[in-house]
Amino acid sequence: MYLSQTMITLVLLLFLTGTLVYQTIDLHKEAVLNEMKASDVDLKSSAVEHVVNNALPKIFNKALNDAELYVIERYNNGERNPFFDNTSDALKFIEERAETLTILYLNNVSEKYSKMGYGLDYIFDIKNITMVDGFTFKVDYVFSYDITKDGIYKIRNINNTTYVTVKTLVDAYHYINSIQSDKNKKKGSKGNTTLLYISPSTFVEDNNSPSIVDMLANNTNLTWGYGIKPMR
Repeated sequence: MYLSQTMITLVLLLFLTGTLVYQTIDLHKEAVLNEMKASDVDLKSSAVEHVVNNALPKIFNKALNDAELYVIERYNNGERNPFFDNTSDALKFIEERAETLTILYLNNVSEKYSKMGYGLDYIFDIKNITMVDGFTFKVDYVFSYDITKDGIYKIRNINNTTYVTVKTLVDAYHYINSIQSDKNKKKGSKGNTTLLYISPSTFVEDNNSPSIVDMLANNTNLTWGYGIKPMR
């Protein structure tokens, strides 16, 4: 009888030990899975920041070209003064356009993430655009977002600055002035949109040289060819 009770006690201890071992394994497995999920969210978070930082220069160039095309369209529609009233208005147009394009880009990213089971909410806001020189811009922006999956979430608030060098643009100033020049010469030519490749040598290095954005603004004080050398 005594031996039987001892055996029963040992069996119960074995069952208890086995249960504890399995529970420990389950807890460890859950911790590993949660760590993997957190790492996965971190990777997706880093990817979002990377794509925004890399896409912004291209988006800014697109916004700048949209501003140029806006001026050309106004001219083609018969506006007597198709240019922006001032440089600030031109920069505001570019800023708002760049924000819109970036948000559309993030919408596409969010849609792709959603198909993979991630939730992505975000706010993107360009705070300031500064002209560093005739062809380089400093863009200050705020990017706030939170990304979630399976109960794991990450929140980030980023204040960042990126520098954008304009490579190629549709040049409204030369487009319009070339037409005006042709009209003045009574050649009847309507001209073509000028595709201007920007380099440091494009702009005369003096304080009176207009920047790209200056040339989008009301340029009644600018004359044909003033301050810039179109590359052939």
